Amino acid sequence: MDGTTQKLPEFIKLLETYLVRLGIEKASEVILVGDGAPWIWERIPKLLEKTGGSGLKITEVIDWTHAKQNLKKALDSLPNPSLRVSAFLLHY
Repeated sequence: MDGTTQKLPEFIKLLETYLVRLGIEKASEVILVGDGAPWIWERIPKLLEKTGGSGLKITEVIDWTHAKQNLKKALDSLPNPSLRVSAFLLHY
């Protein structure tokens, strides 16, 4: 586990270091887990290409907390109150 308090370019450099150290060129798939922010995920294919992982299958997974938040927002927008109860249950 690692991280940075710097801006996006520093995060990308850190990720690049790990991809190289882990031998990304030997992988068959990359699984990205995060909040679903396109401004991060859209940079990954170019980074993979740069580090030797060109053409890898990429699977994007939204982490549970963010998925739950997004589902709750969607269900809360439904007009049927009984569906809003389902949204409440997802929250807990």
